[in-house]
Amino acid sequence: MTARNDFRVTTPAESTSPFIVALGVAGIAYGGSKAIQLYDDWEKSAEAAKSGEGKTEEASSSSSWFNFSLGSSRFYEGGFEDKMTKREAALILGIRESAPKKKVREAHRRLSMLNHPDTGGSTFIASKINEAKEKLLGSA
Repeated sequence: MTARNDFRVTTPAESTSPFIVALGVAGIAYGGSKAIQLYDDWEKSAEAAKSGEGKTEEASSSSSWFNFSLGSSRFYEGGFEDKMTKREAALILGIRESAPKKKVREAHRRLSMLNHPDTGGSTFIASKINEAKEKLLGSA
């Protein structure tokens, strides 16, 4: 009597499939938990912005995790000074302090068209754009 092997041998491809599926499920679960955490942080920062508290530390750390922020660092963050300086005027118009008059006029025209009160812009912002132009052109 000879012994007969009635068991099935699993191939390497069959044994790694469950591992790959488990790894994928774990990755999706981890990504989902991070997405929920980031959404909660975003909600907290939105509530803080509405109440006037500014950014919370948690919101800024989660946004830096993706190297993304809602406010771009290219733009001036802060209020207006009491008396406008050439530096502030250049920041408002998005040009250098030493820009030629032609560039100042082009920047003023572009921003005035975007922020004009007749097209839904703010009169305060429009007046600051005009003041910046005057400061850089030497009229003020």
